[in-house]
Amino acid sequence: MIRTNTITNIDALSGLKLLEDNSIDCIITSPPYWQLRDYEHDDQIGLEVTPVEYISKLNEIFNECKRILKPEGTLWIVIGDTYAGDKNGITDKKRIEFLGQSKIRKRAGKYPRKSLVMIPSRLAIAMIDEGWVLRNEIIWHKPNVMPQSVKDRFTIDFEKVFFFTKSRFYYFNQPKEPMKTMDVNSPRGSKGALYQLNKGLRILNNYNKTVSSKKQDKVGRHDYTGLNDRYITPENLMRNKRTVWTISTEASSIEHFAMFPKEIVETMIEAGCPKGGTVLDPFMGSGTTAVVAKMLNRDYIGFEINPEYAKVASERVGKIIYQHSIFE
Repeated sequence: MIRTNTITNIDALSGLKLLEDNSIDCIITSPPYWQLRDYEHDDQIGLEVTPVEYISKLNEIFNECKRILKPEGTLWIVIGDTYAGDKNGITDKKRIEFLGQSKIRKRAGKYPRKSLVMIPSRLAIAMIDEGWVLRNEIIWHKPNVMPQSVKDRFTIDFEKVFFFTKSRFYYFNQPKEPMKTMDVNSPRGSKGALYQLNKGLRILNNYNKTVSSKKQDKVGRHDYTGLNDRYITPENLMRNKRTVWTISTEASSIEHFAMFPKEIVETMIEAGCPKGGTVLDPFMGSGTTAVVAKMLNRDYIGFEINPEYAKVASERVGKIIYQHSIFE
């Protein structure tokens, strides 16, 4: 049995099997990307010979996630793509050197050299086939992406985020964001958003000029209570959050190549996990999911196969708990 607010040094599948059915409110994770990194563990994910084998292992893990997720729960997966290897079997030589890896990657079998393998799409389709409901495919745009010196393609500055649910009815707190100028259409008759905004502001300005604050309380015919409900004003000029999230990666002294920025996890938790709920990350890594969960007053559970990462994650969460205790 796994207690909440703990990070356990164990592989994802083994850890998930220790959890009870329908016990988790929200799952946020980023599994190891295919053929990117060697964690030097027999039960690791990511060094499978083919994408088919890789997707099959992830499916097994996410089927366990479906079992332990509450019927109203949400699942968020951040996953990147991979290029088919070159003639030596190396998929990304510079990343291997950056990570200090020496293991040679195997070629992607039948896939043409230098072609994207479409790992995110393959995973999403496989999970839909397993009964998951895919609510959104989100683009995480990274404005400060690491420069690439390639000369025969564009620099990739995004990753995919998949928003899955276990059923058609689930918890969701609609996130809002400020409306952009380009969202405001030119008026069509009297229905244009810009027209309504200007009209609302004119009424407010004229009202403030002609009626003193004392008279406003007495004159019923000048009661503009609920004006913001009838007109678009700067205070309510908001829109539902879109599916392109521009969020910079965060610099860190922790040696972890795929570290989450806190903002992306905040968005997922606030949208997909009720207050007081429990957030699970079966690939905890450096612990950002757990850190943000505690900051937002949610419980967390984490599994991490690498003992060094598990230690770092626990230390990071411990600092947050200590800071909260000081404020309290």
